[in-house]
Amino acid sequence: MPIVGISAPDHPLFVKGDGTSFGANAVYQFFRKMLDRCGIPFKGNHCGPRVHDLRHTYAVHCLVQMAHNGVDLYTGLPILSASLGHHSLSATEQYVRLTYAMYPENGTPVLRDKRFFLYILNSASPMTTATDFAKQLSRFLSEYLPHERNVSPNTLSAYRDAFVQYIDYMHTKKKGVAVEKLFLKHLTRQNVIGYLNWILDERNCSPATRNYGLAAIHAFVSFLQYNIIEQSEEWQKILSIKAMRPEKKALNYLSQDGIRLLLHQPDVTIWQGRRHLAMLSLMYDTGARVQEIADLTVDCVRIDSEPYTIKLFGKGRKSRVVPMVKEQVNHLRLYMEENHLDNSNMFGTPLFFNNRHEKLTREGVAYVLKTYADMARKVNPSLIPDRLSCHSIRHSKAMHLLQSGVNLVYIRDILGHVSIQTTDIYARADSKAKNARPWKEPMWISNPGSSQTVYGNETRTFGEWLWLKGLNH
Repeated sequence: MPIVGISAPDHPLFVKGDGTSFGANAVYQFFRKMLDRCGIPFKGNHCGPRVHDLRHTYAVHCLVQMAHNGVDLYTGLPILSASLGHHSLSATEQYVRLTYAMYPENGTPVLRDKRFFLYILNSASPMTTATDFAKQLSRFLSEYLPHERNVSPNTLSAYRDAFVQYIDYMHTKKKGVAVEKLFLKHLTRQNVIGYLNWILDERNCSPATRNYGLAAIHAFVSFLQYNIIEQSEEWQKILSIKAMRPEKKALNYLSQDGIRLLLHQPDVTIWQGRRHLAMLSLMYDTGARVQEIADLTVDCVRIDSEPYTIKLFGKGRKSRVVPMVKEQVNHLRLYMEENHLDNSNMFGTPLFFNNRHEKLTREGVAYVLKTYADMARKVNPSLIPDRLSCHSIRHSKAMHLLQSGVNLVYIRDILGHVSIQTTDIYARADSKAKNARPWKEPMWISNPGSSQTVYGNETRTFGEWLWLKGLNH
């Protein structure tokens, strides 16, 4: 209500009807009344909800929004700390734990590990003495990689994960070196090799994961060569560590019958089932990586007229345009119309989102696939392998295109491979292709009705993929 006759700058902002200020008891009583109106039970003064919980709610929601908007938490947390009036960042750290516990799907690599998070923050804080390792790692992650090297956000997240593991190894397995006592003198060839062996032996990770960690350390050491030249000998020793040859495993993919069975599992009578069917069918039809599916926005889709296409953003922020078949587009169009995504005002909106209208994460997409893979496996275990990942759907699409006679060059363009040698793994994996004569006429030319899509009974050839050739000129 309007308040007149008040000119003193120190007058209370919120006052009663008689112009006097609210006391603490009045605020508590008002809060209790609001709880009753909202149907929220009050469990006691020590159990809450309390007025102070509104402050906690604000802090947690700020961190969730930061993660959703891609804001670096070690940049945003000091701002939140200042707005809350905390004297130390350690007091704000509790909200990092709360955010991860309540919204694990929004967790960024930094959010997932609080020790590394506070370590980087305190390294730049004037209230603590930063170690040389903290200073250089902070510069490497916050300045060198994003600004000088212009690496993608996924690469930056992968490097952060690797150093989270290295710091954890040094603290728990290497003489208890805590993060605040970790110096560059601890970054030695012996410690790096011990860390890599720890990844393999105790974390039971694959050689590929071990190589990812080594690549992150190599990048950091290459950065140190030009900043800490006094230890160049040690840096050269670390750079001499070689990557381990990964094991060559057989491609894990589904047959066309397996894809049909998988896509019949979502319950299309409910909203989640229709969303999942649209997402899984799109994942198969485009051969997209799981991160490419998670990053899709409405403006990436072109289904107004044929040819139907979608723009995917792959590794290294490279983009490609992939065609889509009509049967799959029907599912996608119905999903977009149901969720009002066919409006031009929704162009920046994530194509697939959760109940809070936030884009799905890689873990969320993988969870959806696992749910329906388990359901399909109960129907026919022989069609669904025990281990099925989102990348298996990508392999399945490539194998089905190859078995239908599509040229490897076009498969390479659809999958977004840089080199044809990467796509050649599908030719080596296909037993039919191994036994085929080099001069044999492609099946889709000699028998145009040989290939059939998984979305219905209509027979279609894969000649539509040839239009990609025109896009390359």
